[in-house]
Amino acid sequence: MRPRGLHYVVVFVLMISASCGADPVLEGETPVETLGNVSAEEGRQELESPETEEIDLTAAAAAPVANTGERESARTGGPESPSDQEDERADSVRNLDNCRQMRERPATMYGGAGPLQLLRVGTEVYSAGYLRQRGQDEVVVMRIRRNGTVRSVARGSLGSSGARGATAPPALIQEPGSNRLLVLAVDGTARLLRASIGLDAQPGSLSFEQVATGVDSRFSPALIAREEAIMAAWTKSGTPMKLAFTPSLTESPMRTIEVFPVGGSSCHPRFVENADGIDLYSVDARAGVSVLHRTSIRANATTGETEVVRPLMNLANPPQFEITDAGGESHIAYSAIGSMASSAVGLVSLSPGGRLQPLFSGRGYGWVFVSGASEGERGVFALVKPDGTGREDPRKLVIRQYDGERLGAEMEIVSGQRRAQHVSISHFEDDDFAVVYTAGATAEAAVFRCVD
Repeated sequence: MRPRGLHYVVVFVLMISASCGADPVLEGETPVETLGNVSAEEGRQELESPETEEIDLTAAAAAPVANTGERESARTGGPESPSDQEDERADSVRNLDNCRQMRERPATMYGGAGPLQLLRVGTEVYSAGYLRQRGQDEVVVMRIRRNGTVRSVARGSLGSSGARGATAPPALIQEPGSNRLLVLAVDGTARLLRASIGLDAQPGSLSFEQVATGVDSRFSPALIAREEAIMAAWTKSGTPMKLAFTPSLTESPMRTIEVFPVGGSSCHPRFVENADGIDLYSVDARAGVSVLHRTSIRANATTGETEVVRPLMNLANPPQFEITDAGGESHIAYSAIGSMASSAVGLVSLSPGGRLQPLFSGRGYGWVFVSGASEGERGVFALVKPDGTGREDPRKLVIRQYDGERLGAEMEIVSGQRRAQHVSISHFEDDDFAVVYTAGATAEAAVFRCVD
């Protein structure tokens, strides 16, 4: 049994480019089945798929949440009634609808913004994101405090943005045993670059050095610390795609290991730490049925066999994912192609027999972004979704809580521009969270509180 130290939510983002599998999702292709109505046996005969419940993501998303009146009614049962059991259940029911924005308006961080990512360090949260100006890509690091204020920490140039620039955020991590941040970015010419900055210093410059070439800029690199080493993984360009894994990003010469399933492909790496050690997740993205894989990282920093975690239906293209806890189990929340090729976000446990349900039903079209963070037994999601059925309709940013069984109501983050994209969420401490996103060409940050 895999211990439950940290658990995870996997997040897939709808984009228009080719997928990472040898059998790619074609641009403009409209799968016949809706998410959750395709069996793994139909899509890929070699999978022994876990039992999953079929569900149409165009149906209502959330199971009903017990309201205050229902909880009060449970508390007032007579001595002869089963009120003791009802009282216990009522007290254990979380209020998943109580989220509020801490300031009236989000804070503006900078213009010319691209994809960005959050990292919690102590009682503060840091973001690293791309900024594009006059054909040049830069990385900007910002500090976000619980009172909602933001401050520039560092910025540095990556050079020419190339044909399209990076379309996935950079990664960042606190260097072990120090008060420094390491940033790992991909530029528009497929180079992987790293830089380091002290958190105590005045706002300064990031000086990047090359780590690798031939990197796919559609997928974020992944970072995790083990003892004194920083492990890294990234997606290599080519067909089929493979992951490159290094047990020490700062070692010279740097040792790399290719990671991919036999007969398949791997893209968009994500590290997950648990009581047994570290797992490296990736996806083999295909039309119809894709596969989530897990590769164990041994104590000697070598990789174990890549194993199937579960099939995933009608993934959006190309996939991206992150990992967090909800209700004491690992869950995957992923953007997908829903009914009539609409945008949808599914949510399902990684445990065998996990029930698939919609975090967002497929009613609109175009980009959908989702990010997750955990606090205790609840997962908190930031979701950018269409506010209408047209492809060019505004995108609104909403917050939803999930306790492993029930979804809370949506709380909208109010922004002057309703064109949110590239969302990332992080937990401060207690009931406070930070979310960053792009609104048009502007990077914004908001702090909100979810009290249960």
